Amino acid sequence: MQFRNTLIVLILLVLVGGYIYFFQAGKPEEETKKLFDINADDITRLVLKYPGQEIEIEKTDGAWKMVKPIKTDADSAAATTLTHEVASADVKRTVDEHPSDLKLFGLDKPAATVVVSTKDKTYPGVEVGKSAPIGYSVYIKTTDNPAVMLTSGGFGPGTKRTVSDLRQHTLMSFKVDDVNKLVVRQGDSAPVELEKDQGKWKIVKPAKYDADNERVRTLLGSLSNARIDEFPSDNPSNLAQYGLDKPAVEVSVFSGPGQSRQSLQFGTKESGPGKDDYYVRRGEKPNVYTVHTYVFTDADKGLNDLRDRTVLAFEPDDVEQVKVTSNGKSFTVAKGEGGKWTETDGGKSDADQIKVRQFIDRLHDLKAETIAQDSAANLDKFGLNAPGEEVVISGKGGKAMGSVKLARVERHNENDKNGPARTDYYALSSASPTVYKIFEYDYTDLIKTPDQLTSPKPAAVPSAKPSAAK
Repeated sequence: MQFRNTLIVLILLVLVGGYIYFFQAGKPEEETKKLFDINADDITRLVLKYPGQEIEIEKTDGAWKMVKPIKTDADSAAATTLTHEVASADVKRTVDEHPSDLKLFGLDKPAATVVVSTKDKTYPGVEVGKSAPIGYSVYIKTTDNPAVMLTSGGFGPGTKRTVSDLRQHTLMSFKVDDVNKLVVRQGDSAPVELEKDQGKWKIVKPAKYDADNERVRTLLGSLSNARIDEFPSDNPSNLAQYGLDKPAVEVSVFSGPGQSRQSLQFGTKESGPGKDDYYVRRGEKPNVYTVHTYVFTDADKGLNDLRDRTVLAFEPDDVEQVKVTSNGKSFTVAKGEGGKWTETDGGKSDADQIKVRQFIDRLHDLKAETIAQDSAANLDKFGLNAPGEEVVISGKGGKAMGSVKLARVERHNENDKNGPARTDYYALSSASPTVYKIFEYDYTDLIKTPDQLTSPKPAAVPSAKPSAAK
C-alpha cells in the first residue's frame, strides 16, 4: 500500500514536471530582456502586495517614506537595494502565452505582487509565482497579460520584504564630532552633565571634573552607530511593560550651533528564550524599539564612570629624575648629559635607557579601574597613610612634577572572616585627594628594584693563566 502511494506521487511529479519542462525547455531560446525598462534611480514608488498585507514606500524630495501599513521613515539603504533588484530583473523567456492552469506555476495565488511607479508612469503589477524545477528561475506574469514568463531566481526571494525590513533602522542621527553637550541620568540619580571645551570633555554637573574623553567618545559612537533591531510598538498604551515609565538610563545629546537635542531612554531587557535586547524609546517620539545589549552597556555610565581616571597627568619628556620607593627602600635614576639615564644611589651606574623610558610611560598611562573615594578622610583603610611604595618624578633643576603612592590591601568578606581574602590595589597622587582603585598588573609594573632599571653589568672576563714553563 505504501509503495503504491509513493509510486502514484512519483508519477504525478513526472507528469507535472514534464508539462512544465515541455513549455520551458521545449521552446527555442529567447533573447533576455529587462522586465522594466527603467533605471533604479527613476523609481519613486513601490507597492508590495502579499496575502493579508500591503507595503507601500515612496520617495519624496530624495527621501524614502513608508506610506502603508504605517506612515514612517523608510530605510534608505533597504529601499535603494529593492529598487535596484526590481530595475535589474529580466525576462528569460515566455513559458506559456495562454496558460490553462495558473496553479501549475504558483500564480493562481501569487506569493507577491510588485507595482512600480516613476514620476511619469505606473507600470502593471508583476505577480510572483513559484520557482521553476529547471534552472535558477521564478515564474512571473504581469496583471495586464496572461502570459507566464521566467525571470531570474533571485527576483522571487528579493520581493519578500517585511515592514521591519523596509523601516528606518537608524536610532539616532548625529555626528560624534558635532556633539558639544551630553547629559546622562541613571534611574533616579542626579544627571551627569558634560560639555566639550576646546575639543576636551569636561563634567560640569553635579561637580566639576575632567572627563574621560575616550569613554565619552565610546558612548557617543555607540549611540550614533546603533541600529534598531525590532519595533515592538508604535503607539504603546502602557510604557511600564517595557520598563520605560521609569527609564533605567536616559541619555540626551546636544549638537550643532543650535544645540539640537536628541534623547534616548532605556527600559528593561527583553524576556524569553533567545531574547537579549533592551527596550528603548526616543524621548521625542512615542515608538518603542529594541536595541542590542552593547548599546545599553556603553550608555549606562555614572559620574565615576565618565570621570577622567588618569592618576597623574604629566609630560614624559619633561621628567629628569625618578625616585622609586619599594618596601621602604629607595633608589633614584636621573637624566644626565645627552639624555643618558644613570642610577645615582650607592655610586653611579648606567641605567637601562629603554626600561627607564618604559617605566615613565607606564606611570604616565596609569588609569584607575574606578574611583574608590573622593577626599578620603581615612587613608588607612586603603593602605595609603604610610605606604611602602611611592614614585616621585622631578623635572629640570629638581622641580617637583608629582608623586604617586601605591598600596595593596588584603580584605575579607564581612560575613565570612575566615574565608579567602581578596587583594585590592590603590593609588593616590599628589595632584588630587582622590583615591583610585587600580588593576593588579598596574601595581606590579610600578614596583621596581634598582636592578630592574639599571643596565646589567658585563660579566668579568677571567684573566689568562700563565703558561707553564717547559
